[in-house]
Amino acid sequence: VGAIDVHPGTLVQMSTSLTTITQLDPIHVSFTLPESTLGALLAAQKQGNVEVRVNPGSGSGNSDQEAEPVVGRLSFIDNAVDPQAGTIRVKGEFGNGDTTLWPGQYVTANVVVQTLKNAVVIPQTAIITSTNGTFVYVLGEGNSARQVPVQRAYAFGDRAAVTGLKGDERVITEGKQNLRPGSKVRLASQGAKPAAPAAAKKGEQA
Repeated sequence: VGAIDVHPGTLVQMSTSLTTITQLDPIHVSFTLPESTLGALLAAQKQGNVEVRVNPGSGSGNSDQEAEPVVGRLSFIDNAVDPQAGTIRVKGEFGNGDTTLWPGQYVTANVVVQTLKNAVVIPQTAIITSTNGTFVYVLGEGNSARQVPVQRAYAFGDRAAVTGLKGDERVITEGKQNLRPGSKVRLASQGAKPAAPAAAKKGEQA
């Protein structure tokens, strides 16, 4: 129950409310997602409950609050995309018996729509598209460029999960336009100028 806003002597009408009552357990968190994620979101919902995680306190910039994330489930997807913002409104439902979440509180929300086990993640800038498909250059023996075909399994932001790599390769991310298979390259930390300058970065495994 919220604060009582009516006191003796207050001018009231039929529409005047005495106070507000808010349900705390379960509680719903409303947020928006880019419309580009709608397809993955709907596909995940068809598979069952979609996990939503929120971090209390992180949305207001209170970095000193290291609260554990609260886990809930996706409970609502709006039936229309906001054409001006390019976003879709969604809600997550959370058990809140310990009142970790509070009405009006800012939180950071994350939705898990897919889990790729043992995926190799590389910068999207390393991927080259040609008439023969997509590939990357990796650092081979003798600091030479080697071409490896890859396929995007999932892409988000500046990263992409790909197939075709083992995960221990050094992927070349800069100077790709100067490379051909067998071209000599150097690491960005080295000082000598190569014939085909390029920077290499090791693939990450998530």
